[in-house]
Amino acid sequence: KMEISKLSEWAIYLGIAIVIFSFVQAYINVILSWIIGITANAHPGLVSLYIIISGMVLFLIPAVPGNPIYIFAGLMFVPSYEKFGGDRVVGLTISSIIALITKLSASAVQQKVIGQSFSHFIKIRQMVNINSDLMRGTKLILSDSKLTVAKVSILCGGPDWPTSVLCGILGLNLLPVMVGTLPIISIIVPSVLTGYFGFMNEPDEEKKKQNQVYSLLFGLLAGLIQVVFISKAASFIETILKERAEELEDIPIDEDVKNADDKEKETKEILLEVSRWHSLPLWVKSAKLFSVLNIEASFYTLFLFTNESFVDFAQNDSIEEKLDADVLSLVKPLGWISLFMFGLSSFSCIIFKFWAKKEAAKVLLNIYDSEEQSLVQSNHSV
Repeated sequence: KMEISKLSEWAIYLGIAIVIFSFVQAYINVILSWIIGITANAHPGLVSLYIIISGMVLFLIPAVPGNPIYIFAGLMFVPSYEKFGGDRVVGLTISSIIALITKLSASAVQQKVIGQSFSHFIKIRQMVNINSDLMRGTKLILSDSKLTVAKVSILCGGPDWPTSVLCGILGLNLLPVMVGTLPIISIIVPSVLTGYFGFMNEPDEEKKKQNQVYSLLFGLLAGLIQVVFISKAASFIETILKERAEELEDIPIDEDVKNADDKEKETKEILLEVSRWHSLPLWVKSAKLFSVLNIEASFYTLFLFTNESFVDFAQNDSIEEKLDADVLSLVKPLGWISLFMFGLSSFSCIIFKFWAKKEAAKVLLNIYDSEEQSLVQSNHSV
């Protein structure tokens, strides 16, 4: 049973993550719209280069999923390709290949540059709980030399940035991971078609509605495939933990992380104790409650009143026309209020964390002083 103080803390963290994700998602279309604008009359080769570069940059943002980037490839490349006399089907095929190249390139950078660099830091390995059964089970699946359904499910179903970075932290070989990621094409193709049909300029109103239906169906298909991957990944990991427990035990423990965990165990226990709800001073309880209420209000404002918080802006909209060339105008007054509440919540949460660490340090100091006095007294008695 999770203590109320810890539960509220996790609620705050989750709310903060969701609000950040909401704002990032809102501005992705603005960024992509700007790129579309500057490449409107560019050669398809240059457009494909823009897609890969911009896609890789966006992939490096942890909160950005792959689907908007794949959709972007569909809506951006095919019209350019057709404008230069290319065939639609060929254009869609090339778009899918470009999106796949972008995904694989970004995954390689995330794994080898970010994840592998992170793996040298004990604190990072602690944060991902590398010695846990979950992480060891994941490593066991991903380390399999064969292209298994379990491996594919994790690599294609997991969130893009965290999954690739985790592969680097776990020290996995790049090539098998890249091969295991190839089935992501099953998500890329319907996403590309979503972008193409959803943003295709069509003067005929009936045809336009039909294209919107196609776009919706392909979008749902991409989402469904993603859900299947995620559910299969969870199922395989659960099976591994139950049926291959002996193999998990054979995976060496990260001794550096274990030693660090052991050293921090006492500190964490004290920190948990001083943070218990019943032992908190009234002003700290108030600050924490204030933080929870603000982040909940911020989240529900964005969730329930999305259209009142952000301007409805699509990737093929014009920044000059729809936002009057001011990207900040994407956020409506209610959105700014939500962001303000987000700031208040974050500030209150930081205050609580500082207070808790300070109190824990006091307790530790008292413990060390008591131990030192006991040692001195024992020496005197000798």
